[in-house]
Amino acid sequence: MTEEKAKAALKITIPILIGLASAFVVYGLVAKSGYVAYCTNAINQSRDTVLKLTASSAASSTAITALPGDLATPIAEELAQMSKGFLIVLCALYLEKFMVAISGTVVFKWLIPIACGLCVIGILSKRDVFRSLAIKLSIFAMAFFLVIPASVKISSMVEKSYQESITQVIESAENSAAQIQESVDGNKEPEEAGNGLGKIIQSLKNSGDMIANGTSQVIDYFEKLLSRFVESLAIMLVISCLIPLLVILFFVWMVKALFHFDTYANYKRLETQVKGQRRCHEKYKLENDKPEEYRSENAEE
Repeated sequence: MTEEKAKAALKITIPILIGLASAFVVYGLVAKSGYVAYCTNAINQSRDTVLKLTASSAASSTAITALPGDLATPIAEELAQMSKGFLIVLCALYLEKFMVAISGTVVFKWLIPIACGLCVIGILSKRDVFRSLAIKLSIFAMAFFLVIPASVKISSMVEKSYQESITQVIESAENSAAQIQESVDGNKEPEEAGNGLGKIIQSLKNSGDMIANGTSQVIDYFEKLLSRFVESLAIMLVISCLIPLLVILFFVWMVKALFHFDTYANYKRLETQVKGQRRCHEKYKLENDKPEEYRSENAEE
């Protein structure tokens, strides 16, 4: 008898100790570790890239509107509209940064201790439903904690492979905006503008056959710039929105596959059990509500 009590006390003590260690020891270690700093720095780098792309597209759009005539106005409007896409990426990055900041607190200070408390309740009440809920909550907590650094790591790897391309887009946009502004303002003479975009724009200010040729070259240049901005926006959307979503879906699938969690199936099973119990209760109630003579006759038969 004493040995059984000792085992029961040990079963209760272990979850309590795990919950206390999670809230007061593990939480502090996670907060001081490089996990939060690494994720925050990676997200900040992506945020700076998005802000530079937004500023470059806006500057290019403004500069294009300063060209003579309306030759590239549609391109300027498209560049201005791209700020909405970059805003979506920026919101996703700030959401991810917020999740990094709160994940340690939510998991180790709240979810794990609550799971341990449910385990203790299950042991004391001898009901498996509390133990099952404690296990599921613990697995969910660890998956929630691991999914964020996993998505940040994968996003950083993809972004590094495209960083050079994105940097070239930003530099091209800034240079073209500066050349347009200098050429339109007349700060450079045609012979000083070089052989690039500045000379083409200077030709638009002159009369003669070079206007048509210059117009075509300017439009081609900014069409290519617009396509590169679209490509950069698509890359940032994949890095900041699609990859985290795919990582979350992968973790959900992995947890369900490893631990056979199927919330919908469990719900339907519980619903079937409740309906069966309700039918049995109604049948029992109908039998009891019948007249005693009828029940006596059925018993004799």
